[in-house]
Amino acid sequence: MSAVNAFFSAFADKTMAFEFNHLVSLYCFSSKIEKKCDFIDNYTEFIKLVDSANPGGGTKLFDTLNLACDSLINL
Repeated sequence: MSAVNAFFSAFADKTMAFEFNHLVSLYCFSSKIEKKCDFIDNYTEFIKLVDSANPGGGTKLFDTLNLACDSLINL
């Protein structure tokens, strides 16, 4: 989990430093899928959400990827 937090923190830092116009959304998953936020451009809030994520039991990786892709298509 610390590697995930470091990756997303670095992503957010670079996005803000280079003033990229990105939107981010966050889904957490284990044996269930939880949408933590809709598309936002507030990276400080995004990092807080990533930092509060905890590892869980099973994994619904592919279901979460499908859900995330659908939300991008419907954006």
